[in-house]
Amino acid sequence: AKDAGRLAVSAKRFYYFIHQYRNLSGPELVTCSSWDPATEGQVRSNQVVQEGIQGLQKRPNLVLAFNSPRSALSDELSKRFQANQDTVILGAVAGDIQVNQSTNVEHKSNASAMFANFPQAEVVPFAIEYGPQVDEDVESLKQKLLQRNMSDGEGWWKAVIVYACGHG
Repeated sequence: AKDAGRLAVSAKRFYYFIHQYRNLSGPELVTCSSWDPATEGQVRSNQVVQEGIQGLQKRPNLVLAFNSPRSALSDELSKRFQANQDTVILGAVAGDIQVNQSTNVEHKSNASAMFANFPQAEVVPFAIEYGPQVDEDVESLKQKLLQRNMSDGEGWWKAVIVYACGHG
């Protein structure tokens, strides 16, 4: 994306080519929700998942999902991606869900998901539970990252996304 951006600003023709390529190939990140403003109603969870998958360049390797107890999104995601072990699904059940849709933030959805395709990234999920074992969880994550870094001769770059939910 960075190289494509540099190329796009160097000439109008290159900008056109890069823009057309992105239109044809699709984005790397798609956000979908169950609220349909056209009908002012909820769409089913399988439609949310289908819209997310169809909007991406390739199959997602990361899905951040939020659903209310009234939604079957978590069931749909696990069913859809059970055969694909390369897709990491992180989810939270919440009573209120806010979704960025274009320039607006809506709050009427029972479910939302962000589908991402980062082709050169390896997603390594972890959980740090609030409670007496928090030090053990942090140490376990540290060891996992150090082991990963040692196995690659060039060093293993890390981006840590903190996905905070629940207590603490």
